[in-house]
Amino acid sequence: MRTFDVYRHPNRWGYEAIKRGFSWPAFFFTWLWAFAKELWAIGFAFLAIVVFILVPFVMGLGLDIEGSELAGALFGLGASVFFGMKGNEWRRLALLRVGWVRVERINAKSTSAAIEQYTDALRGGAT
Repeated sequence: MRTFDVYRHPNRWGYEAIKRGFSWPAFFFTWLWAFAKELWAIGFAFLAIVVFILVPFVMGLGLDIEGSELAGALFGLGASVFFGMKGNEWRRLALLRVGWVRVERINAKSTSAAIEQYTDALRGGAT
């Protein structure tokens, strides 16, 4: 079981559930994950860092191919860990920024199970 925050928007249909803690999809897919979750500023900021800071920095060091690959791999691993640690928090903040409200914290197996458990409770049923 994992802990999820369930959100609803006062003017939109449906619910969103976001897991508390580490985000494995954000870890593995970093900027692609950010764009998929409509976290545009984070995705573009990451790409800008890679293009305008990391690439010139590595090239400026005059490293050989192996050194450049190592620097890129270390940056990629660090970025993946950072995205994994912050990803779900970024999603929560983005939802709150556009008017979503946290309505419940639920222990469930998945996001869909958390939403189903919440909606069942609203209808007066048990999961």
